[in-house]
Amino acid sequence: MLVERLQASTQGWLLVPGGAGRILEVASELGTPAPARRGDPVVATLTARSHEEANRRSLSAVYGRGAFPFHTDCAHWPVPGRYVLLSSLEDESPIPTLLARWPTELADSDREVLLRSTFLVRNGRQSFYAGALNARRGFLRFDPGCMVPVNDDAHRAVALVRSATAGSVVYEHHWRKGDLLVLNNWVVLHSRPPVDSGHSRQLNRVLVRR
Repeated sequence: MLVERLQASTQGWLLVPGGAGRILEVASELGTPAPARRGDPVVATLTARSHEEANRRSLSAVYGRGAFPFHTDCAHWPVPGRYVLLSSLEDESPIPTLLARWPTELADSDREVLLRSTFLVRNGRQSFYAGALNARRGFLRFDPGCMVPVNDDAHRAVALVRSATAGSVVYEHHWRKGDLLVLNNWVVLHSRPPVDSGHSRQLNRVLVRR
């Protein structure tokens, strides 16, 4: 039922109040839960970290506790996970999750830029080259933390995505304990505002292959 609801949703996400305790069960209904990287837990705990504390391959290593850019989760996979499930570990958090839906209708010139773009997607020994837009499956791959522009169109693609998402937050979720937020990772990019030293922020995350 949840799969049908999410697929039928034109907005690309669903909020399941009180569903946090079922995060792995819900993920299994949607596809195959998988860790972000080999050796990571399937249910990962995300915590705001400084540059020094962060895993060197994470967005926190680049942005620390500052604002994260809008991005695709697991962009370092050959095919990014179709769904991302997030749930809150705290009673409430002043740091929301921000969502921006990528426009499905693009000007031909913009679409060509995204298709021609070439990025080095850094994933250790399994690094590879890829474009921002996958023509066959229609997903957008965008993560400044692991994607390095290689050609001019890649630089244009970065500017295009940032311009398209700037000021285009379509949903701002303020977390309460028990919330479960399910994102279609192929069409919805997400980010977060800065997390100052006086606040903590902990979320559970499960990625789903499909």
